Amino acid sequence: MIGDVYSTASVLAWDRQTYMPEGGVRSRAEQLASLARLVHEMLVSSETGELLERAGEREPGSDEAALLRLARREHGRASRLPARLVAETSRATALDEPAWIQARESSDWSLFAPHMERVLALKQEEGSYLDGEHPYDAMLDRYDPAASTQRLRGMFEALKSGIVPLVRDVSARLGEDRTAPLSGEFDEVTQEKFGRDVISSFGYDWSRGRQDRAVHPFCINFGGPGDVRITTRFDPGLLSVGLFATCHEAGHALYEQTGC
Repeated sequence: MIGDVYSTASVLAWDRQTYMPEGGVRSRAEQLASLARLVHEMLVSSETGELLERAGEREPGSDEAALLRLARREHGRASRLPARLVAETSRATALDEPAWIQARESSDWSLFAPHMERVLALKQEEGSYLDGEHPYDAMLDRYDPAASTQRLRGMFEALKSGIVPLVRDVSARLGEDRTAPLSGEFDEVTQEKFGRDVISSFGYDWSRGRQDRAVHPFCINFGGPGDVRITTRFDPGLLSVGLFATCHEAGHALYEQTGC
């Protein structure tokens, strides 16, 4: 049931970023906040804790063992966060995106800055409830378990030693505009057809997905491999904007459609 509620919230979030009229933003933010609180309360309930405890252990390396480990991890993390904070964060992020879109269109950072400050404060509060030598460790652990700021700093330093000289060398050799074939006048319908043909050849299954438009392209999964949707955006003067976004999000979707 937790997964069903979460998937319902995902559908509402997808609609908010694709087809929902601007006038619905505030009510949609409240709907998403309510669902986020509901999912959180179900996840941290004593009933869920008892079920996870009674589940015991499964064969090491099995899918069941992996799913049980993930469920326990999510339960443990959620148990340390107040439902109020979870709902506030969901509400704030839902309200922030329209402000970001407006700021992006008008190149006016001041329109988005207060929203950014609010989300940052909420994330800092979230980090205070979770372990970590650095405040960002809690955020990293959400998507990359066991990662740390210290570990990433070392990784980035190693990458810089090879990438920075390479970029400088390439920049010094640019004698012509190699992006010229990507610039021109490109009909949006033709761009979309070309992109669909490309990702179809990748293996994207249209019977289990669709593509729509969004200011910021994304891939979303509604609870399983049977409905994995992507979005893209187009620039009539630059082919790479739509094509690369379509290919990038299709890469995520192909992984999701396999049920991994």
